[in-house]
Amino acid sequence: MSPNASPYTQSERRKILDEFFQLLPQIDDPEKGGPDYDRALARISELWDDYVERTPTVPVSRCPFTRAVFQPSLDPFGFDGLFWKYDAAARPSEPLSGSLFAFTGAVSLREPIERAPFLCRPGPGAPFVVPRILERDTIRAVLSTVPIGAHTGYAMVYYSGQPVMDLGRFNTWGLDHYNLQLDEEEFGWNSCEPELQDYDFDLAPWIARGSLLWIAPGDETLELREGTDGCPYLDITDRHLPQCIEDGEVWTASLWDGTVPDDEPADAGPADVADGPSPVATENPAPEAAGPKFCSHCGAGLREGAKFCTGCGAKIGV
Repeated sequence: MSPNASPYTQSERRKILDEFFQLLPQIDDPEKGGPDYDRALARISELWDDYVERTPTVPVSRCPFTRAVFQPSLDPFGFDGLFWKYDAAARPSEPLSGSLFAFTGAVSLREPIERAPFLCRPGPGAPFVVPRILERDTIRAVLSTVPIGAHTGYAMVYYSGQPVMDLGRFNTWGLDHYNLQLDEEEFGWNSCEPELQDYDFDLAPWIARGSLLWIAPGDETLELREGTDGCPYLDITDRHLPQCIEDGEVWTASLWDGTVPDDEPADAGPADVADGPSPVATENPAPEAAGPKFCSHCGAGLREGAKFCTGCGAKIGV
């Protein structure tokens, strides 16, 4: 959040979002142009910036190695906020740095489901661990509860006691990618393609071996707890597939199970999974200029540095 901006209240947030979505139809057809189009586009950009700059920071976790509190930007009022827009979220740039290795989550949804004209993917309905990450001896995960509107969110934050360069990370909670620090001055982004093997909902063995710690719901001190005794996160029954929300409708996404048909080459990926490219060893550097925030063809919000619109496929700047 900008140091000169105060976090929006629930009513202030609602006012920003209502005006934003009311103006969107006015930029549906860029070919119309004219003063009305220009004014609407300028105002939408102002509202977007205001929302981003005033997104609250929320203490959600604590590092097992440094004991530092992890307090990321997060819209806690509901999944109709632009913060949760899956393909082009309105979020401050917060690269993974220091001991922070990955930040993902899940959510147990409650009625009523918010209505918003964009795709939101807040994770499965129950907390999980990513085995390929947590199997590393130098990595610990911390599970905590984060209320989001009427829903119960579960934050899963992974910390590493030493640098890890040969392990693919996991997309940040609610996004199709993750940001990370490349050096003192530059950051980049990458994305992973989650598979069924990346979701393990049997938490007890991980807690028992000391790889997974937990914070009691409502504990503002963020005390790290060990062991399965009294752990409220065991045996939560809810969806075990990533959930999708759009216009108040909820469905689950399919995941690749890692198998390859006999007639496909061994390195072929799934044709029906749209979570992004597989993890790679090198990261994509962020561009020097942020570029436009909205597509001039369809008006969709753009991720920083995007070269193509995820809404209509148009090349940015053309």
